[in-house]
Amino acid sequence: MLAIWTVLHSLLKPADLFLDAGCGTGEYLALAATVPRVSAYGVDLSRNYLRRAQDTEGEVVRADVSHLPFRDSAFGVVLCSEVIEHIEKPKDTATELFRTAERSVVVTTPNFGLMRFIMRLLSGRLIDQLDESVGHVSIQKVGTWSAMLAPNGWAIELQRTCHVVPPILSQMHIPTPFARPVDYLEKALNKLLPLMGNISILVFRNKKTNAQSLVLSTSISTLIDSRSARQGAK
Repeated sequence: MLAIWTVLHSLLKPADLFLDAGCGTGEYLALAATVPRVSAYGVDLSRNYLRRAQDTEGEVVRADVSHLPFRDSAFGVVLCSEVIEHIEKPKDTATELFRTAERSVVVTTPNFGLMRFIMRLLSGRLIDQLDESVGHVSIQKVGTWSAMLAPNGWAIELQRTCHVVPPILSQMHIPTPFARPVDYLEKALNKLLPLMGNISILVFRNKKTNAQSLVLSTSISTLIDSRSARQGAK
């Protein structure tokens, strides 16, 4: 999503180390690698996703985001995008994100906002069934996530949402000519209701660090904490 990449691009500095926790097929790894001298790393449990992510310029390793096999403060920026809503104990995962981040943590997740509320009214159980089909176990409001996830020593630097018409519309056979008005509607809602969209974007900043990032790129093997690796996914 363009909004997420815009946020990441503003946070990444030349020579940063960047981690995508739950990297999927590696879209953000590829984008991060376009920032000068940024070294991008990704973890995921899906072997299929990791095979596809290997086609990017980032390095990938199979691991559980709730047991990241990296040393403390290993990365300047850590992203966890569209992952935490699938996890039964999101605070455990958040602990790992903040542990491995030196400067910034970015979390994106579905928000229980206006559009989700309206679509639930219009489609009955269809939204809930869609959530269940993709493994969503926790859809919260953006403010709930920010209060739940932020540990001591970290400040909320950005708390916003984006209004994105859900793919459920295609199942409702909305005519193609309505596509452009829907795009205008999304943009208008982003301005008028910035905290009621259906995608949350949260940026947390470590109060103990300044704006300087890690200055050296390195092999992923030197970032791995042997103690954490033993606890990771087999």
